[in-house]
Amino acid sequence: MSMDKIVDHLFRYEYGKMVSSLTRLFGSQHIELVEDVVQDTFHTATIHWRKNGVPDVPEAWLRTVARNKSIDLLRKIQSRNNVEQKYLSGTSTIAIQEIFSDEEISDNQLRLIFMICHPSLKLQDQIIFALKTFSGFSRKEISTALLKSEENIKKSLTRAKKNVIKNDIKFEVPDQNEFLKRLENVHLVLYLLFNEGFHSSNKKELVRRDLVAEAIRLNGLLIESFDHSNSKALMALMCFHAARLNAKISDKNEMIKLKHQDRSKWNFELIKSGHKYMEEATMTDNYSRFHWEAAIAGEYVQSSSFETTNWKNLEIYYRNLLLLIPSAINSLNLCVILLQGGKLMESKKLFEDINAEEMEGRIYLYFSVGAEIRNKLGDLVGAKELLIEALNQVENDLEKNLILDKLSMFDNKN
Repeated sequence: MSMDKIVDHLFRYEYGKMVSSLTRLFGSQHIELVEDVVQDTFHTATIHWRKNGVPDVPEAWLRTVARNKSIDLLRKIQSRNNVEQKYLSGTSTIAIQEIFSDEEISDNQLRLIFMICHPSLKLQDQIIFALKTFSGFSRKEISTALLKSEENIKKSLTRAKKNVIKNDIKFEVPDQNEFLKRLENVHLVLYLLFNEGFHSSNKKELVRRDLVAEAIRLNGLLIESFDHSNSKALMALMCFHAARLNAKISDKNEMIKLKHQDRSKWNFELIKSGHKYMEEATMTDNYSRFHWEAAIAGEYVQSSSFETTNWKNLEIYYRNLLLLIPSAINSLNLCVILLQGGKLMESKKLFEDINAEEMEGRIYLYFSVGAEIRNKLGDLVGAKELLIEALNQVENDLEKNLILDKLSMFDNKN
């Protein structure tokens, strides 16, 4: 592996650990300063390693440099802010020499994710803030992943950091009174982060494995520290979906629908882990949306083939999900299940009640399902019209190719 690739790899996996540990040292109000220290540490590593080679334990080298830079910085600012003085005098509960211990790193990462997911921040800002501050994504990478301009990403990050200062958001896991509410925010951010990875809105990449892996890693931190059923249900959902990634895209970079996927390419260890998390997650009387979505994903991966899928179970799960989260996309998914289960007229009626405007960035799916219903009803002209509308709305190139394939099938019928 080249030196540049080693640095890139370490940046991805060490950045959040270093930021979280130094934020505990400097305080949430100085998170921008913390990021500067970490960036400078990696810059120093790049220069030093090119000349002297990569050390045997590069992670320890980086942490030592970051710690030394922090001490120097604290000495420079202590005259302006007496709060930092205690860290140098040895009276701190966390000695500066111990901020990068494994135990402290894990604890600090949890503090950081709860700080990022404070309810005073907009949800989109939380996601961007998490990707940049916790996961070490550059503004360009976030821009590419979330289909937003780099300028918008910059504004979002500036807004989030100002909000931390304005609302005096503490670098801490909230107390019992606020914990569950904040945990719900954390779950939602990780859920959206995973979904963007599993079904990217990026034009060229339908799957962003880095986002999928990061969402799973962060959720793993939650599960290690808090025995909460919703975290485990979310992890089960992630495992079931991630297990299918190797079969989702063909060698020609074409999307393969679930019906046609080579199931031998699925990761059965991940599926096994998903069932384990699901079993633990169901030891509660309060099922969340993640429980029902995990049950849906689990039903798909436990079937030996698409044809043997238990559509009755899936209908039950989707109806329960709709009771919790009444949304256009959940209704549309139920339409598909009803179609597969042979309930054409029920699917048609439900489809007619869906408000297409609520589909937002996924409106092409609405037209695609409508086309399938029209096709089943024998209205080939209406089906083709809806597919053309779907084609006009879709952004992702791989999804676009799927719709073009469907349209070519209609042309062949004529």
